[in-house]
Amino acid sequence: GINAEYMGYTMLMEPRVVSFKKIPTHKIIMQMNYVPEAGVLVASEASMYGFDWTGQVRVFQESKLIEACSSSAESIEYPTLSWITIEYESGVCSAEYFTFSETNYLIAGCMDGAMHLSKLKWDRKAREDHRLPVFKIEVPGADSSQTQSIDNIYQETLYEHSDIVTKVSKNPWNPKSFCSAGWDQSIQNWTFGEAALEYVSSIKRAHSGCVYDAQWMGENMILSCGQDGAIKLSDIKKKDEMNTLYQGNCSCRTICKINPKESLIFAATWDAGMVSIHDIRIPNKTMAVVEPISYKGEKVRAHSLDMLGTSNMIIIGYDHFVRIWDLKNNCEIWKNSAPEKDSIISVKSFNDLILYSSMDETLSFNKITHQ
Repeated sequence: GINAEYMGYTMLMEPRVVSFKKIPTHKIIMQMNYVPEAGVLVASEASMYGFDWTGQVRVFQESKLIEACSSSAESIEYPTLSWITIEYESGVCSAEYFTFSETNYLIAGCMDGAMHLSKLKWDRKAREDHRLPVFKIEVPGADSSQTQSIDNIYQETLYEHSDIVTKVSKNPWNPKSFCSAGWDQSIQNWTFGEAALEYVSSIKRAHSGCVYDAQWMGENMILSCGQDGAIKLSDIKKKDEMNTLYQGNCSCRTICKINPKESLIFAATWDAGMVSIHDIRIPNKTMAVVEPISYKGEKVRAHSLDMLGTSNMIIIGYDHFVRIWDLKNNCEIWKNSAPEKDSIISVKSFNDLILYSSMDETLSFNKITHQ
């Protein structure tokens, strides 16, 4: 025991062993990515335990999500619906799911600067009606490429970013080409070949602050935005040349093509609460501005957005609301709050559903009624 004095009395304190359950203080779906050709929704997740972050990538089957959203509830507890779950020792900010030569792959960008390529070896058609187990991948903390094989997953880890990877983006014009962006101010160009992810080149100083988002606007063209308030267009074949399309006076968080089939007009979200519309053919000009988001009289960040068709835009901000904005008439046509009044972090629409995540381990949803 341990002797301790308190107000002149000596007490014998018996040592006791106390166990604590590891419970995350925050669990956040950072981004959601719908892959229609594979029929899946990919959620990139980060969980905070004290000062440490761990991560998961959850893959949901489209049919299972639609079935779950057919209930009368306003939200679903998504972990129970996960078809594939891969765990990482660092938070995951962005992930891409793709199929190459009849094999499924996942690329995850993490908070420790790592890019992880997971080769999923099972036959999707043979297993699509069965929930797959959780595969935990122990990622070594090394500064060089690492490979390992655990159960049905082949894992490759590469470190080219020196800080948080904020975005991983698949090239629609080239299925073997990817880009990534991060807090280290860089944009990295990757290629996929022979079941391996290979580093190609980088733009070291793409922005003068964190690069928050990067999207392909052509086979060799990348549109990016960042903490410096700049929206830039770069050619990966001319990595030292970057064209600033627009310079804002606050951080630009996300960019989204208005029409996925075209690469001309896009929307951008800003920390000052506004969403702006731009045309890459007309630099330094704003085509339209969505009414700034405010909460309790103060402007708050417009955090993310997604398109609902080509004329309606789904916008989320730090005001606990998800809204639909009519681009043709430049007005709000629908608005709804998160069930728990919590901050909404990410949003995605597919198959007449709007899914949005908050910080309470639920996916909220609304069904779209066509009139």
